[in-house]
Amino acid sequence: MPYVEEAHLPVFSRIATRRVGATTVPVLVLDDGTVLKHSGDILAYVDTQTTRTPGLFPTDAKAREACKEWVRRFDKELGPSTRVVA
Repeated sequence: MPYVEEAHLPVFSRIATRRVGATTVPVLVLDDGTVLKHSGDILAYVDTQTTRTPGLFPTDAKAREACKEWVRRFDKELGPSTRVVA
């Protein structure tokens, strides 16, 4: 999946994210203008776009939910902790 990455220093990234209505990174802006503001949303979108089998997430329902739970946990625990350190 082609994309353009913009690198920003911590804290200064807020200037760039505000332009698209977000406050933190990661942010993915789709060609149609849709803004995905959370890593879980970005991963779910990429999973629907991949032609690989399996995609990013397992096909087994139980394993898929466990994987999504890890994504939610990292969003709630690792992301905020990383921002505090930065």
